[in-house]
Amino acid sequence: MATIKKQRSARDKPGGFRESGARWRGAPRARARTAKVAGKGSRVGDDLVEAFEQMAAHLRGEIELEAHEVPGGAMTPARIKAIRAKVASSTKEFERLFGIPARTMESYEQGRRNPDGAMRALLRIIDREPVAARRALAR
Repeated sequence: MATIKKQRSARDKPGGFRESGARWRGAPRARARTAKVAGKGSRVGDDLVEAFEQMAAHLRGEIELEAHEVPGGAMTPARIKAIRAKVASSTKEFERLFGIPARTMESYEQGRRNPDGAMRALLRIIDREPVAARRALAR
């Protein structure tokens, strides 16, 4: 039985370098390139630190932060839950009536997902005209 001799590649060489000294693609980068200068953070990190400091000061009552109004027609999780509760006692019943999966409604009601434009329109129709929506979506 003949044995097959394995050819050595640049990866087999110590340190992952070719004889010419060039790095191969999978070799780890030198630490000097990624090391940060002591005391200097990234701009994003600095912005995050500043934001958290402002939030802490606001929670302590030291400063007042700018507030944003949510439009009255916005689909908040509480409003979605109110629409569902208005026409059905459970998400399963809502699914049976309108064909929207119970898990999807649970995600909307808990704020894990936001409804897209078509779903917002359907929920508005269900809110305003539940009987017409039921009739239109009858199977």
